[in-house]
Amino acid sequence: AKDNSAFQPLSRGTFVLIKGTYKLIFFTGYSGHEDSLELYDLSADPQELNNLSVADPVRAKQMKEELLAARQAADQLNAGGED
Repeated sequence: AKDNSAFQPLSRGTFVLIKGTYKLIFFTGYSGHEDSLELYDLSADPQELNNLSVADPVRAKQMKEELLAARQAADQLNAGGED
C-alpha cells in the first residue's frame, strides 16, 4: 500500500481477512506475479505452514469475495463515494 496513491483506489497490496479461525491472504497487483491467495486455519496451523486455498476452494472463494467487497467499500470511501 506504500506505493499506492492516498487519493486513488488501491492497485497493489497484500490484503488479509481473518474470520473465525481462518486467515485469508490476498496478493494483488505485483508486477510479474499473478494474483494469489493463501488460506490458513490458525487453530490447527498457527505457524501458517499449510496453505488450504486448494483444499478448501469454497471457503477461499467466499472469504476472497468478502475481502474484495470490503476493499471496494474502502476505495469508494477514499474517493468520496457514498455507495
